[in-house]
Amino acid sequence: MRPPSRLLLAPALVASAFLAGCSEAPQATPAASEAPAVAATPTPTPTPTPTVASAPPAVFGGDCASVFTDEEVSEALGAPFSAVDPAQVVLPQILAVEQLGGIHCSWAQVDDPSVRSWFTVLPASAGSEQELNQVSCYGPCAFGTASNGLWLAGVVYPSAAEDESSSAVAALTSAFASSAARQPAPVPPGAVPGRWAGAVDCAALSDAAGLPAALGDPQLHVDRGDYPGEAGPGAYAAAKAAGVTNCWWSSDEPATRGPLDFAVQLLPAGGWVRARIEALPGAQSISVPGADAAFVVATSSEWRDSEVLHVFAGGNWMTVQSSSTAVSLEDVLPAVPPLLSALARG
Repeated sequence: MRPPSRLLLAPALVASAFLAGCSEAPQATPAASEAPAVAATPTPTPTPTPTVASAPPAVFGGDCASVFTDEEVSEALGAPFSAVDPAQVVLPQILAVEQLGGIHCSWAQVDDPSVRSWFTVLPASAGSEQELNQVSCYGPCAFGTASNGLWLAGVVYPSAAEDESSSAVAALTSAFASSAARQPAPVPPGAVPGRWAGAVDCAALSDAAGLPAALGDPQLHVDRGDYPGEAGPGAYAAAKAAGVTNCWWSSDEPATRGPLDFAVQLLPAGGWVRARIEALPGAQSISVPGADAAFVVATSSEWRDSEVLHVFAGGNWMTVQSSSTAVSLEDVLPAVPPLLSALARG
């Protein structure tokens, strides 16, 4: 495009030359020298920092020793027990407890550490009336009790005798009421701008993201995934209350990349987990369109070794994991950007 200044000044210059030939123009007084104009430097627009959710303060200050002492657990279960790290898996279904301000606790029998009792403490608002006050003994005892706005969900392994099991639950219920009475009211999670919708319908999400086309597999179908058996007491209710979604995609027929089989978990407002993922050994940062950050973390279990992709976008958390040794993360990576786009649209 031609500079507009030349188009505007050319007629003036022609007229000036014509007049100069007809009469003598008076001499102009030299103007005082002026500093040359300096063009303003445009200020770059800063890139907005994504809103990152933070987990609310943990109940009992995150200290399991404030829930029960070793002595209280040992006396209730009739054998020496000591507190141990529950060693939770870093997945949305499990960390939903922490997002609600809850904690996981575990005690192991001193003489036989394979005998364990598990407890989850959550705000009472996370459980139903039935869950808050249940007792079911079938060898181990699963029970729930609420006190001072706090809910204890536990699975314990006392004596097989039903009356002794009931006594153990009663003793732990009484001890929890005493410790809960010393705690402040739980703090509910705050609102997070850009939070994904909770409990997403997997089929609707798959359609909105156009995954069969994105992955080149017209036979691709999706089902809602199950919660892991090792989730522990209270974890199911926490996952529901936090809006966790667990979807599993698979194909009946081989596609261009081979039959697909992968799982996706979503934790709305789970962006606070990012620092924890970054700190995991071997966490590798990768670029994913539409994501604020993404990391690949190798995992190992008694069944197989695999990789988990952790994706953070708009203060939310998504995990993607192959469900088959025949499918790699590279095979399913094209599904992530359209999923993020569909989730952002709501």
